[in-house]
Amino acid sequence: MCNACRDAKREDSRERSNSAEVRREKQIQREAPKSASADPVEPPSGEDLSQIELLEEMLQQSRTLVKGLLSSDPARAYLQLREQREIIREIAALKEASSPTKGVTLADQLAAARAEREKREAVRAAGA
Repeated sequence: MCNACRDAKREDSRERSNSAEVRREKQIQREAPKSASADPVEPPSGEDLSQIELLEEMLQQSRTLVKGLLSSDPARAYLQLREQREIIREIAALKEASSPTKGVTLADQLAAARAEREKREAVRAAGA
């Protein structure tokens, strides 16, 4: 093959690989396995979910996605695992904010535990 033919072949190859149509087809091929593994589960319409329930549902969907992505696209699986950690942090923060012990001091908690223990001991002593 002469240099002129080689250059013409390279130019033709570049034009075909860089054309918008070829790029679009390649993108579709890359996205097909990703979209096939991502089947989002939507909550039933009309159902009011609390923020915690919604986050727990998102966490479950994320776990399902990771199972499929571990073998097909490890980089996306890693990103999805990071998203899971963030969801878990949000759930923990919401649960902590709504916990009844918020604002109760450690001394109050210890006093309540002592009173509960004394009550159990009194019941046990009365039964013996």
